[in-house]
Amino acid sequence: MERNGSDAYAIKLEEAFFDATDSLEQTPYIGKATASLENIRFLIVKEYKLFYLITQTDIVILSVFDMRQDPDKTPY
Repeated sequence: MERNGSDAYAIKLEEAFFDATDSLEQTPYIGKATASLENIRFLIVKEYKLFYLITQTDIVILSVFDMRQDPDKTPY
């Protein structure tokens, strides 16, 4: 995916996030557990971490973190 000022990058990134959430529906434990809380996990989607929580009935998206930022700012 190349950024060139068009909507193409945004569309491809959106598709990548939809693919990731589809994967979570099938295999919720595919993501790595965070160091701070075991029930909060994350998936890497391009240069982003998609943080999510698994409950008994749902998968809740908590946050999306741009990994190009300072790692100390990660929410979990």
